[in-house]
Amino acid sequence: MAKRRNVCSIYFLWASLLILGIIPFSHSYSQECDTIIESNDTSNVYFYYHNVDSLALGRLHKYNMALSGVQNYNPIYKETPFFASLGNPGLLYKDMLFKPYISSGFNFGIHSFDAYIFDNKNTEYFQLTEPFTELIYLLGPEKEQMIGAKFDTKIFPQLTIGADFRYIYAPGRYQRQKADNKNLAITAQFFTKSKRYGIIGNYHFNKIVVYENGGITEDSLFEKNIDTDRFVMPVKLSSAENRIRQSSFFFNQFFNIQKKNKEVNDSTYVRRNIHAGRITHLFAWTRQTQKYIDGNPTAGFYQNIYLDSTNTLDSIYHFNISNKFMWSNLGYLDSIEKKPFYLFAAIRHEYHEVGGYSERKYFNQLIPSAGVYWLINKTFLIRASAEFVTGNYNGGDYMGETRFAYIPGKIEKKYGKIELAYKLSKQKPGWFYQFYSANNFQWDNDFKSTDIGSFSLFYTRLKLKAGIEYIQLKNYVSLDSMALPQQSDTEINVLKISVFKDFRISIVGIDTRLAYQKASDITYISLPEIMAEVAVFVTIPLFKKAAIIQPGIQLYYNTKYYASAYMPALRSFYDQNQKEIGNFVYADFFFNLKIKRARMFFKYSHFNSHFGTYNYYMVPSYPMMDAGFRFGISWKFFD
Repeated sequence: MAKRRNVCSIYFLWASLLILGIIPFSHSYSQECDTIIESNDTSNVYFYYHNVDSLALGRLHKYNMALSGVQNYNPIYKETPFFASLGNPGLLYKDMLFKPYISSGFNFGIHSFDAYIFDNKNTEYFQLTEPFTELIYLLGPEKEQMIGAKFDTKIFPQLTIGADFRYIYAPGRYQRQKADNKNLAITAQFFTKSKRYGIIGNYHFNKIVVYENGGITEDSLFEKNIDTDRFVMPVKLSSAENRIRQSSFFFNQFFNIQKKNKEVNDSTYVRRNIHAGRITHLFAWTRQTQKYIDGNPTAGFYQNIYLDSTNTLDSIYHFNISNKFMWSNLGYLDSIEKKPFYLFAAIRHEYHEVGGYSERKYFNQLIPSAGVYWLINKTFLIRASAEFVTGNYNGGDYMGETRFAYIPGKIEKKYGKIELAYKLSKQKPGWFYQFYSANNFQWDNDFKSTDIGSFSLFYTRLKLKAGIEYIQLKNYVSLDSMALPQQSDTEINVLKISVFKDFRISIVGIDTRLAYQKASDITYISLPEIMAEVAVFVTIPLFKKAAIIQPGIQLYYNTKYYASAYMPALRSFYDQNQKEIGNFVYADFFFNLKIKRARMFFKYSHFNSHFGTYNYYMVPSYPMMDAGFRFGISWKFFD
């Protein structure tokens, strides 16, 4: 049986590599297939993210209306296609594609639930000519549901408001595996008629409640498939849960120092390109609480009990207020072409308060920053930025980045972009790794700052991103096999090579995500060397293109490695060297359907779990989901 699995794995990898050979022949079909899919929908929706200067520079993103990929409903998929989960949607996760967390200022240090949080970084501000609404509903096994609603409209020409709501409810097939996540974002945009002044803002509310079972008591119970009813399998924790709540308020306003040039019909009139620029102000208020509850701390799961042997109630909060003032040389209705040279300088003040420990801690930081963006003859692009942290805790941290890009044939030719980048940062480990005091874990460390250097070379084009990245880390911090912080005393190097490419060959589509990565020291960074996700489908228009169907199969694979284990009491993943997992193919059948502006999918997830091999984990002691049907619909309205 093991030999057969290895043969299947090798075949899957060779098939993935063979797909790469199609690149030179397939790119001319990509737009053709997209045209087929969207031929009956002429409405395009664009948005930008939290920096209002992005709107001034024309850095807009097209909202996804395509049918392909609609079956990838999990919110984590927006962050990464390669993630290790606990076997149920809505639970905490870890990105398997190595990305060191580089913070700007103070960093608390726990990021295992970031993809489920609505915050400033992922909030969308829409540019509309008519009201826009999207309704989402998903139904899966064991009463799994996801509900989403998005709405944006102009109240009057200068004011736009919007709302985004998401609810994930997934009880799971195992005991104590439930996820109950609620998210709400409210946005507003206001610009004067002259565009001399503008302001955007948002309010977020997030509540994440996840039951924790600590994994199954014996992996052999699952691997021998002793009972197909997963709910009867004993688990390690019977009354534990994590509760995470985050609220935030944000606004970003600007004021153009000079008045707008008068519009003159005379063709000899020369537009004034030199002006005093604009002043921008950003304000952010955020409060996050993390609670861990366990009514039976003496069940034998924890190594230590420090405070209360009858009940665990760990509560931590992080409160932050940030003000940033920035000058840039932007003017009215600038764009990349009108403003090939963009310059900015800023100063930011941050106040942080951390509680739930033996005593509250307060930090004040002042962070100056500056940057430049220079497009030369629409062919060469130079970017550079830097910032330096002064103040409490992580004073002395810095971050710098330089990028050089070559655009063959200039922007209009759309031949893609070749970009060379180098990043350099020095930062204190997250506060969580330095100081922690709770019922089951306590530490007080004095770790050195982590030095991170990253060199990358990428080529990007329509539906293609391929490149190589080399990362150097000094004094890297992780959680050891006892879930306690450890710091490396040697340099660790990580090499990453990735290819993300969507092929279109007539009606056939192949969406490919391939990655190779290697760390020089697996004691601190254990990674699967090869990860691959491939979706193969056909797109068929019906009834004079009034409907589109898209049947296909999606495969996922990663090589064996010592995957990180999970500690519920810390909401974190830690290193282990006892159990290798991987070398298993996850296969889904899907049938996507589009009727006008309604997109639907029917998906039979992990159908190969019926084949009798029960070794499908992403995290030790947390089996992945068995086969199951799922249905989802996304319906957009423009009125």
